[in-house]
Amino acid sequence: MTVRASDHLAAIRDRIKPSIHGGLQLTSEDTASFVRRLNTVLELVRETEAENRMLEAAMHARAAGKPCLRLISPSTGGDAA
Repeated sequence: MTVRASDHLAAIRDRIKPSIHGGLQLTSEDTASFVRRLNTVLELVRETEAENRMLEAAMHARAAGKPCLRLISPSTGGDAA
């Protein structure tokens, strides 16, 4: 199962949404759960941002006629044929 940042954010939103009109009271367990979910969201976003930076760099290199990406075989870790 793939963990998506949007799933974690939706769960947090759904938990606090009924409290819009007043009096949200959180237990320490609720707060700890929110913090864990937000930490997961932050890590997923950071990974996505890093991947986007790598792709941008590759696209710029390709546009300049200097491709810098090689296909790597996931099974061997070596160059793909």
